Amino acid sequence: MLPKQAHASLVLIESKSR
Repeated sequence: MLPKQAHASLVLIESKSR
């Protein structure tokens, strides 16, 4: 998995949490 892909996933998860 590319680091960018993983970062995007984390950002999406954080966005949902907010």
